[in-house]
Amino acid sequence: MPDQVDRVSGVAFLNARGLTIEELLLTKKGVVLSTRGDMRGNLINIEQGVEANIQFNLQGELSSLLQVAGVQSLGVPSDTHGSVDLNGQLKGNLAHPEDQLQVTGKLNIRDFSWMGWSGDLLQLDAAWKSSPTGGEVSVHQGVIFADLRDRIPGERVAHGGRVEIGKLNW
Repeated sequence: MPDQVDRVSGVAFLNARGLTIEELLLTKKGVVLSTRGDMRGNLINIEQGVEANIQFNLQGELSSLLQVAGVQSLGVPSDTHGSVDLNGQLKGNLAHPEDQLQVTGKLNIRDFSWMGWSGDLLQLDAAWKSSPTGGEVSVHQGVIFADLRDRIPGERVAHGGRVEIGKLNW
């Protein structure tokens, strides 16, 4: 995470075979990242190959998360909000991150608003696989849901529905 973090705590074990993370917790501006997993191999000389298998959970307010990630500088609207929960896994060889890393995960954003769009729930089951050209994002399935609100002529437009997202690669 850029700059500094508000809090770091963890339990990890390092030996000649690698690093085992029982728990690592980082917090910044209300965003919480917790991880656990293994990195197997010579951590001093990563070029010899270090296999990572890390599970993570990222939680926080959408606007805070975008700010911590440095995206806020791109002009994210001030009314952006939502509760983010991302559970995922990072796997691959850290000696060759350009083509041997893969991240899979399930994203839930509740009660969100983004650039004029709003909803009660956004769910994505997706993955990213690295490549020398930047990688490929795969969405396995997803849904965007908003409670139905009837139209009241002259007062408010109708709102709500369900959009299902099928498999796609980008």
